[in-house]
Amino acid sequence: MFVHFTARTSHITQIAAAAGEEHFSCFVFPKIPISPKSTSITGISVKNGNMFHHGKKVDSTSISTAVDMLLNFFEKFQRKVVLVGHNVESFDSPILIYALDSCKKLNKFSNIVEGIFDTLKFFRMERPGLISYRQEFLCQHLAGIDYDAHDASNDVISLQSLFRHLNIDLCKANDSCRSASFTIASAVDFYKFSNVIQINLPSLQPSISKKIISTSIAKKIAGSGLQYKHLELAFNRDPVEGIYSLFSEQCGKSV
Repeated sequence: MFVHFTARTSHITQIAAAAGEEHFSCFVFPKIPISPKSTSITGISVKNGNMFHHGKKVDSTSISTAVDMLLNFFEKFQRKVVLVGHNVESFDSPILIYALDSCKKLNKFSNIVEGIFDTLKFFRMERPGLISYRQEFLCQHLAGIDYDAHDASNDVISLQSLFRHLNIDLCKANDSCRSASFTIASAVDFYKFSNVIQINLPSLQPSISKKIISTSIAKKIAGSGLQYKHLELAFNRDPVEGIYSLFSEQCGKSV
């Protein structure tokens, strides 16, 4: 099942999915203002309480209702589904997990969806050396498909058409397919890890600015649940060994 979410930051404005000849699409009324830059990319805008797509008024719904509609669409197939999308691991899935968590639908989603397949990772492994791996380029370069990008429905249909043109069968899993796939559990873990980083990282920003630690190390520190105050406390307890002892604590199989 091919799926796409049009969003700004963590707020979904359009959801679309396709499975065979079955299609689903809906617009989601945003809870925060849409920036002019986002409007120029997606064509979505809001004026006087109404939602527009490329200047045409469209029906929209709340994110909670949209999530229910999406899950109902999945349930039509009476079996667990695999979601397929482009750049879904780093972009779409965290946004979707956030929406599902906010609507308290994460458990239901996990019972319906078996896994997620990222076509960006897949094509980078299957077609190395291309000048671009943007979906628009892949569709045009590999299948001669031109379409209006950044529209969720068009993105879904074009990606589905690309797979059909290339006769890609996900049921015949190879190394590329396996490497481009991830479980819902791992997506949820990544979402929770990202939330912890977002909470703790600001306290480490002065140390990053002073080049005491790199941004990547700071994210690891923040992701482990530590803030600057914890480092300061460890140092004050033992200026020589405090920080070393804190960073050496076993957490599962690693420090």
